[in-house]
Amino acid sequence: MLVLSKVLYSSASTLLGEDERFRETSPLENKFRLIKDDKKNHMDDKLIDDEDNKDKIDDDKKKNKNKNKNKNKNKNKNKNKNKNKNKNKNKNKDEDKAVDEDNDKDDQNVRKRSDVCNLDLKIAQLKMHWEKGMLWQELPEEKAWCAQCEKDCAAGERVQILKCDEDEIRQKWIFSRCSVRPRRNQKLCLTAGVTRGNDDKGLVELHPCEPNKKIQYFETFNPKAVSKKFQFKFFKPSQSDLCLTQEHHPWPEELLRFTDCKRAKDNDPFVSDDTSHWVVGKFDGHP
Repeated sequence: MLVLSKVLYSSASTLLGEDERFRETSPLENKFRLIKDDKKNHMDDKLIDDEDNKDKIDDDKKKNKNKNKNKNKNKNKNKNKNKNKNKNKNKNKDEDKAVDEDNDKDDQNVRKRSDVCNLDLKIAQLKMHWEKGMLWQELPEEKAWCAQCEKDCAAGERVQILKCDEDEIRQKWIFSRCSVRPRRNQKLCLTAGVTRGNDDKGLVELHPCEPNKKIQYFETFNPKAVSKKFQFKFFKPSQSDLCLTQEHHPWPEELLRFTDCKRAKDNDPFVSDDTSHWVVGKFDGHP
């Protein structure tokens, strides 16, 4: 019986081996194998896609997280920036308030000077006033003498009179807020009371503008009547009797000085030779 079973198994194996459908290299078996491999590859691809999608989702979440983090960071930064901005704004507001208060104090002082000197900026020549009937150097002819820097309008220089020349920059003066500055050097101001110690009389010079420490505020022309003659005086009421002039009758290169207004107005008895008045404007040469 055992021998018969072995014979039958061997015969069946031989028959199956001869059938191409059951060979290892048969087309049918290869087809099944390909189908199986395709399914496996498809499953593998699906797993890879799933992993890729998962990684992509994780990356998107991470990006969104970082984006939100940066957004919050920028939000906090802007918040701090606005806070500092408001702080600086309040600080500037306080500073502006303090400046406004100081300016109000200055304006109160300026209003007192508004009627006796020019508050707005005006650039002009400063000429000694002459009118018909006057005699300078015993001559009836009109002369045009203008104030001019002695040299280059440098600090410490004095001021002299020379024949008016509308093209000479050293004869151009800036009248503003009761001070007088040379056009050529606007950091300096016409200054009195520096040549005689405690005496305000004497020569005028050019010095750095410090009106609170030096005599640099003056009563000049009337802003409402610029063309009219005027006496160039100290702004200080206690010194209203001092006027800007030169020594006696005008002559080229004479230096300007402050002296008694009465003496400057009446140099010689019984002669009209006033040298205490001035005019501002544009002048060129003797008429």
